[in-house]
Parts: sequence; C-alpha cells; structure tokens
Amino acid sequence: MNNRVIDHHLLDKLGVKQESNEKRSGFDKGFSVLGFLATVGILGSAVYLVFNFLKSEEIAGKARDGVRLSDMAIFVLATEQYFLDKSSFPDVANVTRISNVSSSNPTNVNGTGWIKVDMSKYIANLRIDPINSGIYVYKYRHDNRKYKFETVLESEKDLMKNGFDGGIDDHKYEVGNGRTQVIE
Repeated sequence: MNNRVIDHHLLDKLGVKQESNEKRSGFDKGFSVLGFLATVGILGSAVYLVFNFLKSEEIAGKARDGVRLSDMAIFVLATEQYFLDKSSFPDVANVTRISNVSSSNPTNVNGTGWIKVDMSKYIANLRIDPINSGIYVYKYRHDNRKYKFETVLESEKDLMKNGFDGGIDDHKYEVGNGRTQVIE
C-alpha cells in the first residue's frame, strides 16, 4: 500500500470525509491569497500592538525621567541658594533623607516635608519622584562640606546619563558637589 491509500484508510476509520483533489477547484487546494493576506494582517496587527505597548512604556519612562532631571536641577539651585544665605546645607548632616519616607505631605517646604528644614524661600514645594516607591525615589544627604541628591532613571535612552554625571554609582543619576559621597 502506498502512503496515500493508508492516509485515506485512516481518515475513513476516523470518520473524516475526504473529497478527491480532482474535484477541488484551484482555489481550494491550499491557502488562498485572501486567506494568506488576512493571516499576515492579523499577525502584523498583533506585532504592531505589542511593539506600540512596549514603545509607550519607554515613552512614559522617558517622560518621568524628564521630570526627575528637572527636579534634580531645581534641588541643586535651591540647595546652592540656601547655602549662600545660611553658610550651611539644608537639614541635619550625615542623615539620608528619602522622598517616600516622611510625613503625610512630603512636598511641604516648611520643615515637615521629606527634607526637614524650612526651604520655602528657595523652592515652592519639595519635589518627589513621579513613582516615589521602590527604587524610584529621591535621596538627599550632606556632610557639612558637600551635598548630593540622587535618583534612578528608567528610560533606556536616559540610562547613559548615569555613567556620565560625575558620580560614583553608574546605576543612579547623581547631582550636587558631593557626587562621590555614598548615600545609604
């Protein structure tokens, strides 16, 4: 017996009806052009949706990083102005302040926010990270001579900035005149 006979025999036993290829028209012998295009269209749409979802996450991360970079610049300006006026850095020396560990309103500038000194003359409100949890927080520390703010960037395009900020941690974005300090 050849394979063709065996196939038909098995199909008959399984109760599968078969038409002979001789009776089928040219369009019924395999994929039609329309069926092929529909399949390619569906697969293409799925790939497009997945790609755009991933791209939208990258865009959202880049937008949050833009806020972080802006906030770091604002902190530097406020801290430098505070130092010029008071000859000291804001808050207690050698204490790390973290933006998500504070009072009920961490953005207060009157000494009850996440930085524990009145900075109302220098900044409208204390900035907090757009996510403000996990690794995505702001940290601040000074030792009476130098100060440092740090944050974590999330966009692939912004991660390069970590290694070129003059700090010691390639996984964090660091600003201030004490970028080589370690913040615990």
